[in-house]
Amino acid sequence: MVKDGNKLQTGYIKDEPIISYRGIMIDSVRHFIGIEFIKRLILSMTLSKLNILHWHLSDDEAFILDLINHPELS
Repeated sequence: MVKDGNKLQTGYIKDEPIISYRGIMIDSVRHFIGIEFIKRLILSMTLSKLNILHWHLSDDEAFILDLINHPELS
């Protein structure tokens, strides 16, 4: 690249994350979280270059699965 007779050096920049999982976890099981908060959170994630939203929707203690064959797991 030449500009006004002076030469500028060119180069290649390789930019990649060291860790592939860059995320945030939100637990909306026990507390109500409005849609506007979720939208702001996703916007903040994009500005921070986070790539995974781990969203807990059903972790409450009242969520019980009855396993007849494996009672020790329920």
